[in-house]
Amino acid sequence: MKSNPHIAVIGAGAFGGWTALQLQESEARVTLLDAWGPGNSRASSGGETRVMRGTYGPDQPYTEMAARALKLWTKYERRWKQQFLHRTGVLWMATARDDVFERGPVKMLRSAKIKFQELSSTQMTKRWPQVNFEGIEWGIFEPECGYLDARASCQAVVDAFVREGGKYEPLAVLADGLEDEKLRSVTLSDGSRLKADGYVFACGPWLGKMFPRTVGNLVQATKQDIFFFGIALNICPYGPITLDAFVMAFQVGTGAVLRLPTTRVGPSSIPLTTSALSIPKR
Repeated sequence: MKSNPHIAVIGAGAFGGWTALQLQESEARVTLLDAWGPGNSRASSGGETRVMRGTYGPDQPYTEMAARALKLWTKYERRWKQQFLHRTGVLWMATARDDVFERGPVKMLRSAKIKFQELSSTQMTKRWPQVNFEGIEWGIFEPECGYLDARASCQAVVDAFVREGGKYEPLAVLADGLEDEKLRSVTLSDGSRLKADGYVFACGPWLGKMFPRTVGNLVQATKQDIFFFGIALNICPYGPITLDAFVMAFQVGTGAVLRLPTTRVGPSSIPLTTSALSIPKR
């Protein structure tokens, strides 16, 4: 391939936007395409916030990836003079009889050098009296983690990409011909064709429609329910994000005004999911 190849990146979400920016910084010539724009409501990267954490259970690669992401957010926030990662802290809660998810990544957090504290139920109750810790034995607190402005950060990444010379087009790529033996060009929604030296498809749950024979129904979008709870912030300042293996919530109170139960919700009562995609085993 050429020393400064032309790469087409399809999809301007978290994966596509950052891929395009990193390629542009590596002196490639990059065209970024997204039919609806970065962080749009149809995308997996849409929405106002996402939790940034290092705890992902045992036997997984995500803790090391999160550690690298934390460093990169510090680097790019300084460069852009904007804040997107709000380090409110993340508190994981566990019971003694069912703490495999929380216990498993402790060594991985230490190896990845993500700061964390193991706290007893008594310590957590004293520190966060607004939370109901009934049935909780211990927890992991990650002080340098928190929540990320999802939609705004996706837009900021694409803005930085364009400032550095990248080309962004609000166009869709049609599925016609994508599964041919050799991909020479792609057809765009305005009827034109785009030819590049390489193609990166970062389309999330749309991949099944883009590549029906290759991917098909191996990637399925799941239904996720989001509940918004409001509280007067002049009464209760922000607290940490509180999580357990089944329920994830932003917790904003400090005092008797707001009290969140931590009882786990099993999948038999409310269908919850923790990922945007599910890939069935074959």
